[in-house]
Amino acid sequence: MKTLLLPSKENRNILLNFGSTIILVFACSQSMISAQIVGPNDRIAYTADGNVNDPDDWSATPLALAMWADVGFQDRMVHFDYNSRLFVSKANKESENYESTIGAATRFGFDLSKFFNDQTQLEASVANLTKEINASSADSRLWVCMAGPFEVLYRALLAADEDKRQYCMMVTHSWVNEEADKWDGCHGRADCEALGAIYHPVRTGNGCTNAFGASGCAEWGQVDWLKDSPDEDFQWIYSRLRATWEDGQKLDASDCTMAYYLAYNDEYGSFAKLHYELGNCLYNCGDNPRSYPPAPGQQSYVKITTPENGARISTDTIVTARVEAWDDSGITSITLFLKDLRMGSKYQSIGTQTQDFVWNVGKLTYGTWVIRAAANCKDGDKMTTEFAIDVLNTSTIDTSAIDTSTIYTLSINNGKGSGEYYEGEIIEVEANAAPSGQVFDKWTGDIDSLGNVDDSITTFTMPPCNSTLTATYETVINTSFHNLSSHSTKLNVYPNPAINIIHIQGVDLNSNYEIYNLLGMKLQSGTLGKTIGISDLNPGVYYLFINNKASKFVKEL
Repeated sequence: MKTLLLPSKENRNILLNFGSTIILVFACSQSMISAQIVGPNDRIAYTADGNVNDPDDWSATPLALAMWADVGFQDRMVHFDYNSRLFVSKANKESENYESTIGAATRFGFDLSKFFNDQTQLEASVANLTKEINASSADSRLWVCMAGPFEVLYRALLAADEDKRQYCMMVTHSWVNEEADKWDGCHGRADCEALGAIYHPVRTGNGCTNAFGASGCAEWGQVDWLKDSPDEDFQWIYSRLRATWEDGQKLDASDCTMAYYLAYNDEYGSFAKLHYELGNCLYNCGDNPRSYPPAPGQQSYVKITTPENGARISTDTIVTARVEAWDDSGITSITLFLKDLRMGSKYQSIGTQTQDFVWNVGKLTYGTWVIRAAANCKDGDKMTTEFAIDVLNTSTIDTSAIDTSTIYTLSINNGKGSGEYYEGEIIEVEANAAPSGQVFDKWTGDIDSLGNVDDSITTFTMPPCNSTLTATYETVINTSFHNLSSHSTKLNVYPNPAINIIHIQGVDLNSNYEIYNLLGMKLQSGTLGKTIGISDLNPGVYYLFINNKASKFVKEL
């Protein structure tokens, strides 16, 4: 099957192949493309974290708002909350996230009254999102991009009218964000679905399958057009990408996958495609008219569409490979090759196709396999592309034939995951529970191959050398009465910050509660009702304990 992309930005045919189903999106204008996803009366919202764990939001938010400004979504963007890790936060990351969020909103013409810092404006944030859900209908849906935990959306849905929740579309690309047990005391995607919101998944934005970066898979040369742009706003976006990198994260703006999808009706976004959409400047073009790079369809390419780059499959999976290629002279043939990295084999040809570039590969044995596609063009040029997939074993394998020179040692201090692994193997590493009065801070050591330096549970891609990782911890308060490192000890307290009362979920009424300050002094206790009054407490940070469960909350004036 040959996919032809017309070279005009305003007119394109996009052919997508999903298994045996072929979907043709006919040529249309840019505004019409957006309208296929976001209806003429629909509105959009965005909820992001960025205040504790991976700082990809510092990169993704400026790019997302630039995209929405490009397609004229400023008036449709009715809600944006950030710093949404509610029960734990880091001040330095809050500050960086504020710079990216409010800086982009100001530069690209968004209404700042629609932006909410969940660490200081949680009640207003939930109230505004609730209002927008209640304003929804079949003709005016609310599309919410989930670039962080689901707790803020859950609280807004809980407060919204039941018959309005069905018009809230949860656009999500990450199973990590969706799972409630990955975040302190939070509800997840399933909880929001149970309230009536609609789950609208798009192609994953995490891992090496995503061209907006993640897991260190994007190269800085892919964003040089931002750095070299005459537009100062684009140069500023590049500086925010670098801020993410300086924090220990490689080039990663994966959360903007969802914004790209809503703006351009394409879940297969990339930095190259975004360059084509935005051009070399947006508003601040000086005396030069806005210019665009060559359309993606004008450039020769070959790509493997199935399976996805970085996929993890079972040895029981029957693999079918699909390849797309285009060249202005035409494609004469494509040859597919496979190589087993674990066994040290050479490339083996699976066969050559002259049309309908599909290969029934069959089942693969345990290991990491490289898939390579080589296309021959009619003008004599050749193009190649390749990537790796992991095949996970479901039974014991014979390791006697493994080349021991490719096995390397990973040593984990204060955590789990130590062992011997082959180059390229993806290992889950987990920090030990933090000592009393401390929380997990970050990983140190050979972190270049680490998925997320700030997550206590993350992945490590084994490099061709022995490696060491160490989990480090930081002191929260100097007291022996609690340990906040375990997710199982958290209470769900809201609103947080609060003024006069707090609500608690997940515990029985009539339970005994105690409230302590940061010095470990008990200031209040009693029997739990539907709410706890805190009007007698001075503004500050406190800890609530109920039945050996604990959570931090903030009292405001």
